[in-house]
Amino acid sequence: MAAERDKWVALARRVEAGDTQAANEFRNNYYTGVRVMLKRSLGSVGLEAFVEETLAGAMEEIRKGRIRDPREFIRFLRTVIERQQVAATHRQPPWATPVMTTMDRIRMRETARTFERALMSFTKRERDILVGYFSRGLTRHDLECTYGASEAELDCLRSRLQELIHPHRGHRRMAQARSNPLMRRAAAAS
Repeated sequence: MAAERDKWVALARRVEAGDTQAANEFRNNYYTGVRVMLKRSLGSVGLEAFVEETLAGAMEEIRKGRIRDPREFIRFLRTVIERQQVAATHRQPPWATPVMTTMDRIRMRETARTFERALMSFTKRERDILVGYFSRGLTRHDLECTYGASEAELDCLRSRLQELIHPHRGHRRMAQARSNPLMRRAAAAS
């Protein structure tokens, strides 16, 4: 296993140095595996071009020194797949263009104001993390690399933001739990 990792790292270093032969070798070695991984997750529509784009993107990240070992390469592929899946779920057919009413615009402005007010209670670093995650679409891995934010920290920040934006939701959950017969019995037994 260590020999395979060392072989991968040596090839990545050659790609990083700009060796064209190493780039071709990288493509030949990983094309099939990347293709299978992407096909399983995303389907076969436009797959060949997407595999080429993904490999080119991976090699570019290697050249920039952002991918230095096989685990980072796999994380990169998972990030690509995750972003494509998110993009696919948000795509709408052209005939389904939503029409924004005046009420929609008012709600949107109010939501933006609420979000801005909530963000002011965070430190600059925490705001950057939240804005990166929600507005710029950075993945957890990107946030960890850029800000050193762990998954637990991101989850904590998201929870705090959610509580600031929707403070009544936590109380509603407690009220629902109290109205549940099983919860009432458990509370009575204690």
